[in-house]
Amino acid sequence: MVSTADGPVQGVVVSDGVEVSVTDERGIYQLQSEKKWGYVFISVPSGYEVPAEGVLPRFYQMMKGDAATTERVDFSLTEVEGQDNYKVFMLGDMHLANRTGDLGQFMDFTEDLNSYRALHQHEKMYAITLGDMTWDLYWYSNSYALPEYLNTINNQVKGLQIFHTIGNHDYDYKATSDEEAGSRFMDYIAPTYYSFNIGKVHYVVLDDIDCSNYDGTTSRDYEKRVSAEQLSWLSKDLAYVDKSTPLVVVMHAQLFYPSQTEGFKIDHDVLNTTQLLDVLDGYKVHFVTGHTHLSFNVTPEDDVTGGREVYEHNAGAICASWWWSGYLTPGVHISPDGTPGGYSVWDVNGTDIEWIYKATGVVRLLSTVPIRWC
Repeated sequence: MVSTADGPVQGVVVSDGVEVSVTDERGIYQLQSEKKWGYVFISVPSGYEVPAEGVLPRFYQMMKGDAATTERVDFSLTEVEGQDNYKVFMLGDMHLANRTGDLGQFMDFTEDLNSYRALHQHEKMYAITLGDMTWDLYWYSNSYALPEYLNTINNQVKGLQIFHTIGNHDYDYKATSDEEAGSRFMDYIAPTYYSFNIGKVHYVVLDDIDCSNYDGTTSRDYEKRVSAEQLSWLSKDLAYVDKSTPLVVVMHAQLFYPSQTEGFKIDHDVLNTTQLLDVLDGYKVHFVTGHTHLSFNVTPEDDVTGGREVYEHNAGAICASWWWSGYLTPGVHISPDGTPGGYSVWDVNGTDIEWIYKATGVVRLLSTVPIRWC
């Protein structure tokens, strides 16, 4: 059942990562679940929020029995105002590993974020990470992994719900399958793919790192693609989303990449990219990605989109050059392309979106680029 303190909520989309259902007028849903992932989650509906555990919105719950065991899983929602106009912070690669002074430099970022939030305290605000909050190579040697990341962010950021995306460095390199590699993320953070709504925008978080070839060593042989299972789930999820609704699709790895000659090229499994775009066909889509530690934007005018209403924003990195620039030259915090380390701030007004890039420690806002939906 899905409900508020005032009663049941109808029309809430619920999923186990495979099957998708929706609540009826009594707030009741049913799923014929094989319980592959062991959890059930809701696509938080517009005008509502879920409870939070620190920065983590609790939109999912773990199930306890096997597929033959019938279980009841309830969700509680709180009705909220202010979602017609709100901000979303897009938080690119952090790479926290307790090395090169990263934790001190990260505090500079959180102080900057908190100061910016204080200047806009009367606005609704949310955040989405773009993956690589941690650095798998140092999970064991430096004893800094996902639980330590949560301790760090929860100690420094209060009162902000942060939805999380898994990155290639948030997988366990000691695993020998994709499912095993991502299990610690699911244990501590969230499902690796899900959706939610804020105001008039539908957000989808996908996992585009395929670790099926992992062999338990630091070789970490991954591929950039979205699994067939996710594509099937996404089709079912979007069946409840009107084509007029803007989509923001968040993944870790970039879909496109600047070409060495001109324009952009597909930098993902090509067949898989076509399949993903086919599922999204008919929607106006903004992809938001990280991974490259660069900043670039693809628009429908670029040939690589094939004329689709598709954008991609590769949104820079909080850690800039993996914290090295600030470690070697204090006060100089730049990415490989010269972009200062920082984060993106999206202003959403109905279906209109504008964004700026906010450099950590810099008062002036960089490159105000309006994005408007027709």
